[in-house]
Amino acid sequence: MKERKPVIEKEVGDGWSLYETYIGDHPAFIRLREGIGNLIGRKGRTLRVRVAWGYGPENSGEMPTPDQMHSMEECENLLVEALEGKEFGLLTNSSLCDGLRIWCFYCKDDIEELNKRIQRTLPHDEPFPIEFDCEEDAGWNEYCNAWAHCQPAPN
Repeated sequence: MKERKPVIEKEVGDGWSLYETYIGDHPAFIRLREGIGNLIGRKGRTLRVRVAWGYGPENSGEMPTPDQMHSMEECENLLVEALEGKEFGLLTNSSLCDGLRIWCFYCKDDIEELNKRIQRTLPHDEPFPIEFDCEEDAGWNEYCNAWAHCQPAPN
């Protein structure tokens, strides 16, 4: 069995923690919203919306350039604006690893409203290179798995 590499946790404020870890052999940064376990499956937020931005070749271990990071921050701000208003959704975690940036939201199960919010907020003339994947996940498994991955290895 492969030895689990150490996880380094840093509080980044506003209820978020940043974990430096590994996914496979590649360095990864996972940002988790803390203290939201009581929200799992509540307020009708059972639709997992994963937004992915491919910034480099898979299996390269590559991290984004400063310009890419700036664009990703802009994109995240727009996504949060679009999806978190009126308690429609909640950004729970994001990761950066091996050529891929992922944001994970849990939203109300209303694809039509989701599409309206995205169309209203994200730019159409110069779109970000993102892809959306939606799936019913009442147990917030993706968030729970990310959280479990960031816990220290048992002694």
